[in-house]
Amino acid sequence: MAQSADLIRKLHSSGRQFVMAMTGGGSGAISQWLSVPGGSRSLLEAIVPYSEAALKQWLQKSPEQHCSRDTALMMATVAWYRATQLGAATSFAIGLACTAALASDRPKRGAHRCWIATQSSTQTRVYALELTKGARSRAKEEDVVADLMLMAAMESAGHSSARLPELLGDEAIESRVITAPELIRSVWERELSCCWSLPDGSLIESLPAPPSIV
Repeated sequence: MAQSADLIRKLHSSGRQFVMAMTGGGSGAISQWLSVPGGSRSLLEAIVPYSEAALKQWLQKSPEQHCSRDTALMMATVAWYRATQLGAATSFAIGLACTAALASDRPKRGAHRCWIATQSSTQTRVYALELTKGARSRAKEEDVVADLMLMAAMESAGHSSARLPELLGDEAIESRVITAPELIRSVWERELSCCWSLPDGSLIESLPAPPSIV
């Protein structure tokens, strides 16, 4: 716990401001975060849209699947935008999201897993972890997910995380970082109102004027 507290203090003093959103699991990250004094400097809001209706309202659309990469990414993007609405500068705002399918009071057919994503004006990060089914209680699975959320928050704020979730031998965290092109960053940071994607995948600031008709 002392190591977690040290990491959270770094988050509090990082200058980054987060909005967190979680569904299906990961709510333990809220209590971890706020157990260390100074949370109001780094956490603007934490929301748990747990039901199908609540998640639909948060995303303003129905996700195809609750626990998926795409849903985590959409949740993180909405959380980033929400942070800017709550006063965070666009370059310091971070959306942190988790969608999980964990042990319940009835057996699950699918895997126990989580997807965690972060969104800033410059980077998108996504983490995937499949937990060994039946190896932990629900509370222990929640602990692992909360620790992974803390790791993701640290890395999105530019810090390496010295503390990793406690994994079993056959478990591994998969992660990917996507850095936005300069024009995309300019749109996110509201220096440009929009940019255009051409059929070849390149980006331009404005479309060329149509040829004049003589």
